[in-house]
Amino acid sequence: SFARARENDDEEPTTVEFGVNTGLQAMAPISITSGALATIGGAPLSLAGPTHQTVQSTQVCVNDKVIPIYRVAEPGRWEIDFYRSKRDAEDPLAEYDPECAEDVEEVETALVGLPRERRDQYGNTQTFEYLVFPTTNESTVARLSRILLTAGGALGTGELEGEIRYSWILVPGSPNLGRLRSVVALRWTSGESPVAVPVAKVEYLYFDDVDDEEKNDLGVSGDLVQVTKSERVDPSPAPGSASSEPVWHRRITQYR
Repeated sequence: SFARARENDDEEPTTVEFGVNTGLQAMAPISITSGALATIGGAPLSLAGPTHQTVQSTQVCVNDKVIPIYRVAEPGRWEIDFYRSKRDAEDPLAEYDPECAEDVEEVETALVGLPRERRDQYGNTQTFEYLVFPTTNESTVARLSRILLTAGGALGTGELEGEIRYSWILVPGSPNLGRLRSVVALRWTSGESPVAVPVAKVEYLYFDDVDDEEKNDLGVSGDLVQVTKSERVDPSPAPGSASSEPVWHRRITQYR
């Protein structure tokens, strides 16, 4: 997606551009082309074009910390918070919270521009968590770790109902270092002792994972050679089986 924000009462509107979705990197960082939001306070900016969407520079309180964010909103439908850098002259927390710190936290450089939370008009929430790793050039890189799913509205409990977990290849020296290993969707059970139950998963196999000398026809080092998609279809144990293992319907796609 691409969007441009502008300040309505400015003869030469300043702009901010949002990058396109880049798959495993979640979302490209926001690039400010002309200092657009660097001097904007709490007032939302209207996005240009035939839309009612707005973008606002503000903060949120997360685990007793004040986090600086950009908030993009479609009035009456949804809003998304994106991490942003702390400014030298940072505005105070819009809504005072006595349990939250007074100072604004400095956000990890690798997180700037990535989504932190999405909320829809019904109160359903998706919260994005990341792992931050060092790289060989002394910078850092963020990888999506979990998406927490909370239901809102009249039927929602406000408690965690599901999550999506991402597993990355982190073996030093591996040709697949930093690549995605698996994605697992889990649903949390209700009750006094909730349990996370896997209901779907996707697993990735790369050329270097194949333990076979006769594998040159699969590609070259670093190539993705197989994707396995699994969906849970029966409660455990399966009918006619004494095993307590879950039953999965699997679809395998191989690449050459």
